[in-house]
Amino acid sequence: MIALFVLWGGYWFVGSSAVESNAAKLIEQAREDGATFEYSNLNTRGFPSRFDTTIENINAVTPDQRIAWKAPFFQLFALSYRPNHLIAVWPNEQELRLDGTTYNIGTERLRASLVVEANKSLALDRFQLSGESIKIASDAQGHLTAAGISLASEQVQDSFDHHIGLRLNGVDLRAPNQAPLAIQEIFADATLGFDAPISYTTQVNPTSLTLHKAELKMGTSLLRIEGDLTLDSLGYADGALLVTAQNWQPLYDEAKARGLLDPEFEEPLRDILTNLASTESPETDFTAPLTVTQGTIKFGFVTLGYLPPLQLYLQ
Repeated sequence: MIALFVLWGGYWFVGSSAVESNAAKLIEQAREDGATFEYSNLNTRGFPSRFDTTIENINAVTPDQRIAWKAPFFQLFALSYRPNHLIAVWPNEQELRLDGTTYNIGTERLRASLVVEANKSLALDRFQLSGESIKIASDAQGHLTAAGISLASEQVQDSFDHHIGLRLNGVDLRAPNQAPLAIQEIFADATLGFDAPISYTTQVNPTSLTLHKAELKMGTSLLRIEGDLTLDSLGYADGALLVTAQNWQPLYDEAKARGLLDPEFEEPLRDILTNLASTESPETDFTAPLTVTQGTIKFGFVTLGYLPPLQLYLQ
């Protein structure tokens, strides 16, 4: 028994040293690629059954300066006998800068579970994130709060695709110079296709997006979108979507008030939706097909909006 304990203790100390060494190597590689990654301390604890790694006082910036992140700490936990299953823990307060806009983020119990393949590539197998009392504030963009968030992703068998689920509830959006917007729930069930495994060793590009069901619930209104999109090498989408709206007029009024509709087509679009709804039962609902061409969303000849290139958010 003593010999077994000594052997296990040796394994843990070797393993914990390897965890810290690999983390330091990843940070050094990021620095060599032009990124900034500063921290005050990195250590691993949890003997005898866990590897609990904490990085303190983080200040990280991507090589192109587009993304910056500050946090008092970040933690990764793993069982010593299953090191490819990680638990990530974020602090209650952190700061994120995207393209020059700074977001102060507050959360409670923001956690993620991450399982990677047990090989050198460490490709993502499945991922699950949850958090409560979400608060995102920006002087330029306003404030967003949410009661809770859950996000999950799992690799589809025998492919690089990932089946993704998202649920965000109790959303309150307060944009500058606009009235508050309350959304009961945002839900999405989708499959996102990739041209390679999601791994830190691989350049990954999304190739397709299938919306099995995406829903937004606001007051007595509901908006549902389904459909298939393909993504080109720059991340721009082409395809077709089917939109179903229940009690559509409040949704239209909100979109118009927030400048989400092309002013040239606001009234023609209202007339078209009114005519569509007149054929439905009840007459407050409608179903309509949309086309997406190079990210431009159209209903017939009316431009409704634009989808940004998805690639930019995954590299």
